[in-house]
Amino acid sequence: MMTLRAANLTTAQKDQVHKILEASHAQVKPLFKKLHSIHEQIADKLVSTGKVTMSELEPLQKEQSEIRAQLDQQMMETALKVRAVLTPAQLKKVADVNAKLKAIHKQIEALMGPPPSDPPLSPPGGQMP
Repeated sequence: MMTLRAANLTTAQKDQVHKILEASHAQVKPLFKKLHSIHEQIADKLVSTGKVTMSELEPLQKEQSEIRAQLDQQMMETALKVRAVLTPAQLKKVADVNAKLKAIHKQIEALMGPPPSDPPLSPPGGQMP
């Protein structure tokens, strides 16, 4: 969506895109609320003093995966609707900007190296059991 700025949308196109994004936001807002609720439920179980088993977490994990799939689907549908607003010339310009951004990222990685991986977690004091 950031590269969309390169398309130099007309006022009418901006209005169309705005309506598309508003409608999408209205659809995903309840999904994000539900996802947040699931995260809280998982966290509550994990920090409880009682025993927790994977079988207790699996239904929440499944529901979380389903919601993420719905969010991904909505994102793709929204992107396709926005893309349909653009002219062929605008699509080309956006594609050109995207290619340039990818090249810049490759240059940065060539200069800086790949991002570091996270170190493994160790218990306090650094002693392994």
